[in-house]
Amino acid sequence: MSRLLPDLQRLEPAHFLPVISMAIGPLRQLSAQQYRVFRDNVVQLIHADRKVDLFEYALHRMLLRHLDPAFGERKEPVAQYYALHRLD
Repeated sequence: MSRLLPDLQRLEPAHFLPVISMAIGPLRQLSAQQYRVFRDNVVQLIHADRKVDLFEYALHRMLLRHLDPAFGERKEPVAQYYALHRLD
């Protein structure tokens, strides 16, 4: 992490979510215990300043959506269609 930090500090905010998206695959390789610790640490960091900004909210939702199902924390959502007409 210390080798990556200088590069990460130079990133523009517009690149934060794409970089996090690239990290999803490697994060799936954590053990279940490591993931729980990671997820808890992310939540603690988000709430450290007692406010949640849009980036923190998006980061948290992105991590939960992509990683929770991989670790059995919740099931993958199933799309349900009740009619054949176009969905808008």
